[in-house]
This record gives sequence, C-alpha cells and structure tokens, in this order.
Amino acid sequence: MVERPISVCVLCGLPAAGKSSLASVIVAEVKACGLADCLLLSYDDLIPEDAFQFPSETGSRPETLSLWKLYRHKLLEHLEHFIQNTARNSDMLDPEDGIDAIWKSIIHCLEEQNMISPDRKGVNACQYRINKKEGPLVIILDDNFYYRSMRYEVFQLARKYSLGFCQVFLECPFEVCTQRNSERSCPIPEDTLVIMRQKMEPPDPIKNSWEQNSLILQSHGSILEDIHKVITLLTTAMEHPEKQLEDNTEQLEIDRAICASNILHQSDQTFRKLVSQAMKTAKDNKVPSSTLKQLAEELNKLKIFFLEDLRNRIIQQGQSHVPEKEVAEQITAQFDEEKDIVLHKIMKNYSENPAK
Repeated sequence: MVERPISVCVLCGLPAAGKSSLASVIVAEVKACGLADCLLLSYDDLIPEDAFQFPSETGSRPETLSLWKLYRHKLLEHLEHFIQNTARNSDMLDPEDGIDAIWKSIIHCLEEQNMISPDRKGVNACQYRINKKEGPLVIILDDNFYYRSMRYEVFQLARKYSLGFCQVFLECPFEVCTQRNSERSCPIPEDTLVIMRQKMEPPDPIKNSWEQNSLILQSHGSILEDIHKVITLLTTAMEHPEKQLEDNTEQLEIDRAICASNILHQSDQTFRKLVSQAMKTAKDNKVPSSTLKQLAEELNKLKIFFLEDLRNRIIQQGQSHVPEKEVAEQITAQFDEEKDIVLHKIMKNYSENPAK
C-alpha cells in the first residue's frame, strides 16, 4: 500500500485524435477544482524519435519494434521508480542500473512541472527532492496505447502499489485523424495510421473486469460535458484503488505466463515450418538464389512481426474469455495468408522479370 494516494489515468486513441489537447484541459481542471495535484507524461515527449519509426508495411523494420518495446518498458520502470519515492515521501535517486535517455526526459518533465528539484549531485548519481509530498496525485499517461496489453501493463503497476486506475479512450473519425496528421510539422506516415487503426483495441469493460473504470469520448463532443465525465471517472478511481494480488492469484498469473511462453514457442515452430514450405515451393519453381534470399528476408520479417502481435495479445492475463490457443490459431492463419501473398508476389515478379 502507498502512503500518498496516487491514481494513474491512461489516455489513449489514434494519433491526432486530440488526446494532447484533452490532456491539457484535464490537468487544468483537476488542479482548478482542487481534486489532486496532476502530472502529465506524454510518450511523444519522453521516447526518442527513432522508436516511432513504426513499420510502414507488414513485416518491415522488426529491429524498430524491439527498440520501441524496450523504450516503453524503460518508461514504465522509471515511472515505477518515481511512484515508489513519491508514495513514501522520500527523496529520489537516479536508477541504480544507470541513466538513459528515457530517464533524462522524465527528469526534465518532472522538473518542468515542479514535481521535483535537484537536491544533491554526486559522482555517479543525483538526488532529487519531491516538492509536493502531501495530498493525492493523479498521473496522466498520454499515448496511443492501441494494444490492450500496453494498458494492461499500466494496470499491473497500479495493482502492485494499490493505485487508482482508469482509462479515457478518445474516438475520432479516421479521416479527421488523417487530415490533422497531414497538417503536423512531422506527420506520421499514413500507412502507419492505417496499421494502428486496424490494431486498435478500445476498452471493453464487459469482457475485461480490469477495464471497468473506462470512459469512451467522441472527439467532436462537448468539452464541458467530457471534462465533467473525466473528473467523475478520476474521483471514482481515487476512491477505489486497485487491490494487490493475493498469493494464489499471483501463482495463477505465473502459471498463465508459462503457458503463454509455451504457446509462443509452439507458434514460432509453426511459423518456421510455414516459411520452410514457402522456400521449398520457390526452389521447386526454379527461383534463383538472389530472389530466394530476398524471399527469406521478407518472410523472416513477417514472422517476427506476427510473433510480436501474438505476444502482445496473450500477455493480457485474465482480460479475455478467448483462450490463448484460439488466439494463436487466428494469428497463425493470418500469417499463413500473408506468407502466401509475399511468396506469390515475389514469384510473379521473377516470372515477369526472369533476368533479375
């Protein structure tokens, strides 16, 4: 249990849906009504730009996917470090495992919002004073959070420290997001928006008990009405913090994680067999070695992409009535279809341009 009441609000939706504008209004209103102190953390400001080079087409840039996931993981680690210290009303030191770009960005954000002040600078680490140690604190996380598993990781953090937890999902017509995005100084590629739209998983309180404190807003709705709903949601989250896991529940989650790991391994083996079959088909059709190499590279990227997709789905412990095995079968079927598309495309290109 934490000593200082802390709640976390996940603000999610497509890029250019209006989340950042809504977040600024929420912060101002939370402070104005005296509900709590408020900290806004925007993932766009905290995560280095190279992590946002989302694959422009299926299967491309798998190394970027790993880097992007690593940055998000480090961000939550550092957020937990801050929560631990501010909950205990204690000064905060730099992480023991070293200072990275994410930590520097978070420190800058905390100082900018007057959450901390440098207290002492040592040879290997700095010490920071928590400026506001009393009264409730609301932390707003502004990001796309299009996979439910991304939000579930935040929920796990809230449950671990008995924090309040809620979600605000901002719906916006895709055409509006596309138009707004095109007007930005650094727009996201449109095909990336299409991928995000396809993979977007809005909160589903009916299926997932941990998503009970969720609110879905329309981007064209009334700001005054929406803010009133958000304040009510935040109040509910603060009054009913998440309960820590019982010992037996924790063991169930461990067992589930082991099961998920086994399913991932089995799926990886299945994907490898499908890739081998595709390579054999290409060889039987006398495709030259240079083209075979290109096919192998594209299929490997595709395999990594779909395994990442599967991992994100089955990591959602206890949140869905759909068995992990069934999810794995669905993803495998999709991979098989995409594999055939890649194979046929490359074989067609070779048949039309045999000299290459």
